[in-house]
Amino acid sequence: TYEETADAIEDMTVRGAPAIGVAAAYGIVLAAREDMMKIDDAFLRLSAARPTAVNLFWSLERMRSVYKNSMGAHDICAILESEAEKI
Repeated sequence: TYEETADAIEDMTVRGAPAIGVAAAYGIVLAAREDMMKIDDAFLRLSAARPTAVNLFWSLERMRSVYKNSMGAHDICAILESEAEKI
């Protein structure tokens, strides 16, 4: 879940700037698959997991941009997953 992903970032199970960014991106994918109505909560929770991690915010902003540009698309989960893979 995105909550478990945030916990893993927060408790430093996930370490290293690139890994944190990738984990956050996939956290958004998990949130989208679970419940699109909670995706804004996922962005907030993941960004709070490590407030000083630059790659975390870079990744989340990239995913947010893709999300906003894809709203209404029937395959938004696939679009987000594709972006996470690129990250």
